[in-house]
Amino acid sequence: MSCSTPATPRLVPSSSPPCRTSSLRSRPAQPPRHVSRHPHANATNILACMEPWLLNKFSNKQISTVHSMAVLSSSDPPSSGAFHGDLAGSLDPVLDFLHQNGAPFMINPYPYFAYTSDTRPETLAFCLFQPNPGRVDAVSGLTYTNMFDAQLDAIRAALDAKGYSGVDIVIAETGWPYKGDADEAGATVDNAKAYNGNLVAHLRSQVGTPRTPGKSVDTYIFALYDEDLKGGPESERSFGLYRSDLTANYDIGLAAAPGTVAPTTVTPAPVQNTPPPSRGLTPSPSGFCVTTGSVPGTTQGQQVTQASSCYLPAGAGSRRADAAVRRLVGHGLSLCLVMLARR
Repeated sequence: MSCSTPATPRLVPSSSPPCRTSSLRSRPAQPPRHVSRHPHANATNILACMEPWLLNKFSNKQISTVHSMAVLSSSDPPSSGAFHGDLAGSLDPVLDFLHQNGAPFMINPYPYFAYTSDTRPETLAFCLFQPNPGRVDAVSGLTYTNMFDAQLDAIRAALDAKGYSGVDIVIAETGWPYKGDADEAGATVDNAKAYNGNLVAHLRSQVGTPRTPGKSVDTYIFALYDEDLKGGPESERSFGLYRSDLTANYDIGLAAAPGTVAPTTVTPAPVQNTPPPSRGLTPSPSGFCVTTGSVPGTTQGQQVTQASSCYLPAGAGSRRADAAVRRLVGHGLSLCLVMLARR
């Protein structure tokens, strides 16, 4: 579980704002046996523990859980966004809980992973908010000029199709690695600086998305610091704006005046042959997040395996994060027991 506040495009000391949203981690490390693996049950239990004392003391608190883009069975074009049908048993109660409690649907879109499956220069520009011809949703007629908006609108379409148009979306994670292994296309300082810097400018503009113009979303950049203890490819340890010794990897102008971002350049990967255009989008939409197949194990609360090119792969948890989760869950359970004892 993590506690978060609305992101502001600044990295300067400030007084701590009040916590607004608590999110349940989707892959907790060794959860206690008496704690349910189902997010809906966990959220309900936590809400019960919070009432009435915490809710009376701290108003407008929200409890949610984070999802990957793999929950989508379709996102091409964005207007066709839909959740996997085999997730209904576990996902529908979560959506109803969010609706009933005014909490947001939290999602982790990563345009970087879409680019790694289609490394054409035009796809890189589309992912980095750089000038490009745009991609037209043939169903809605809307034109998309960046991958972030396309992924966000696919989630919006999926929520709307379920009847949850009133549930807001929060971007719990998004980012771009500044370094990677030799076979990890696009993982460079220039591209990371371009993505994160242009993302901040896009959010500051309040332009919204083609489906929801003028409506920005709370967005959290992954990550403030490198996760140097994480395993896997080099890119997994290289998402931070800062190194673990507090020195900066690069600057994206977070402390600059609104609407200003330091100039960025783009480091493209070699041009590769690509498959024929896919259904529903012109030009080719292969950079859009398109999930494939079912998502095994989710109904039993097991770890999700990769079913999409646009979400953080399995194994993304770090030792530091898991240790923090264990401590936070322990404190939460202790608080719950104390409050129950007082009743």
